[in-house]
Amino acid sequence: MDPSPPIAALQQREIDFYGDQIVAALVPVEGQHQPAIYVPVRPICEYLGLDWSSQRQRIDRDPVLSDVRQGVVVMTAPSADGRGGGPQEMLCLPVQFLHGWLFGISASRIKPELQEKVIRYQRECYGVLWRAFQAQTLTAFGSERELSSLGYVRDMALAIAQMAEQQMTFELRLDRTEARLDQAAQVVGALVRDVAEVKRRVAPGTYIGDEQASEIQLRVKGLAQLLGQHDGAKNHYQGVFGTLYRTFGVTSYKNIPQARYGEVLALLEEWRQDVAAGLDHQEKRANRAT
Repeated sequence: MDPSPPIAALQQREIDFYGDQIVAALVPVEGQHQPAIYVPVRPICEYLGLDWSSQRQRIDRDPVLSDVRQGVVVMTAPSADGRGGGPQEMLCLPVQFLHGWLFGISASRIKPELQEKVIRYQRECYGVLWRAFQAQTLTAFGSERELSSLGYVRDMALAIAQMAEQQMTFELRLDRTEARLDQAAQVVGALVRDVAEVKRRVAPGTYIGDEQASEIQLRVKGLAQLLGQHDGAKNHYQGVFGTLYRTFGVTSYKNIPQARYGEVLALLEEWRQDVAAGLDHQEKRANRAT
């Protein structure tokens, strides 16, 4: 027998859990303003094929469960042959401690045909069983009760707090992921540029080489100076390069294809000759004028 006297249930309901009828009893608790929900343990043991005597001893040995267990007088139905029934004292656990007892059951020690049932209880007791107790018992015991109102307010506050914490964790992970993606994009961009440069250097047959690039640069410089003599402007250097870029469809003279190197030199030379001819014509006119 329990050291504390049994308590009569204020109300009780049966919760259907995969065909097992589990009793939920509303019990007044000394020193508390609100009653609590207790669940008889022995019927669950019978559903799961557990030895009640062994489970009773396990509860008595457990420092937590032994402290919260309580004898509760509940109404029982008569057996199939009409025996028994009526008020009966049963050892009960608060519903929030029930999963702690269930998780202490070793499925490997249960009869093979009942192992899956035990595992199902353990797997779903956090979710289905607790939601079933919460939704059905609190609602059945009366939404006008202070217990139900405060219980729903408490559960809603806990749910909102949990959602807020999850959202904060998600946003923190998202920020970190975006930062990593930015870093990865920078690394990939640098790699692409490096690969392009390596290709340009390793495959000399694709683009003009360094010596050819230097030759183009010298010819552009000479042409720019000649143009300056022709019209008196100081800087034609970028203008000549701009014409090359537009003509050959590149953004740098180093990206001019090797196969078109001769075209570049021919263009610059023809341009130089035209400018030189213009300068010669100007000089001759100046001489005749004097």
